Amino acid sequence: MKFKFLIGCFICLVFSFTTCDHLGLDTMLKKNNKKNNALPIEMVWIPAGTFTMGDDSDDSYYTYNSSPAHQVTLTKGFYMGKYPVTRGQYRAVMGNFHRYGDDDTAKGEKEEWRPVDVGWANPILFCNKLSILEGLTPFYDVSYGGPDMHGNYYITQVQIISGSTGYRLPTEAQWEYACRAGTTTAYNTGNSISNSLAWFNYDGNYKKNENISSREVGLKLPNAWGLYDMHGNVWELCWDWLGDYTSEAKTDPIGETSYRGIRGGSFRSHSFDLRSSYRTYGSGYDIGFRVIRP
Repeated sequence: MKFKFLIGCFICLVFSFTTCDHLGLDTMLKKNNKKNNALPIEMVWIPAGTFTMGDDSDDSYYTYNSSPAHQVTLTKGFYMGKYPVTRGQYRAVMGNFHRYGDDDTAKGEKEEWRPVDVGWANPILFCNKLSILEGLTPFYDVSYGGPDMHGNYYITQVQIISGSTGYRLPTEAQWEYACRAGTTTAYNTGNSISNSLAWFNYDGNYKKNENISSREVGLKLPNAWGLYDMHGNVWELCWDWLGDYTSEAKTDPIGETSYRGIRGGSFRSHSFDLRSSYRTYGSGYDIGFRVIRP
């Protein structure tokens, strides 16, 4: 399955940086309310280590592409965003964005603190642009096609630039390792999860709960490594393809098939989708992303 994502031409601007409070958003918006102010992405250090990736439980419907469980070693630590990238942060770097779904914001919450929901190409461009703004070297070498009949350009190829210091999407292994934060249970909260711990459609009936849209990030408790919203709220895009697992131990793995993986479940998901090991692919208004860097 080949992807072509339409993108608008954008101009690289000179951005100023501010020291911000809650998610780096409130102070910036109150002071100048400009789209051309890059926001600091609060990062958490994730140490190198070894863990068991995948799931060998008996529930084959939910573990068919998450098994067999296997040992994975990540040889290098990395910084990971404490939260999914928010709408306010995305706008500050890229300008506006096309919304896939409705724009309902829960009462008492701020729209700019909700996770951004964009297609896979947009995070690639966001990572490169944010890297340049912060004086880092871009991680992605992007080739474009077009313009099409509407005057838009689209991504035709993305390659990794070796030795880059810039922002990027996590691999599936990095995402699951960070989500688990040392746990071996179905969720980083244990073998069960509830709406008090994550935003998701617990009972499969939207009328019986209010989780019908994404919610402001950081309102649920973080995992043991200080990462918020790893379960629920929005699915999170990974860099690599959704490849099949084998039982052999692996070091710094990257998947290999034709679908970009998404992880963590969303406000629309059943609790099974929120499992640390659960993996799938798709597109829609409940898919966001968080960034990492060396």
